Amino acid sequence: MPDRSGTTGHSTTAVLNDGAVGDLYEIGSTGGIVFADFTLNWVEGA
Repeated sequence: MPDRSGTTGHSTTAVLNDGAVGDLYEIGSTGGIVFADFTLNWVEGA
């Protein structure tokens, strides 16, 4: 997953049909909207 450090605007998170987590967020300082998806194993560091 690319590094997108910095401020953010609005975001929303949901569980996807395949069980992964999806996050849609606004990049505050540069503009734009990004969608990222990841598994719970990735969140837990497995």
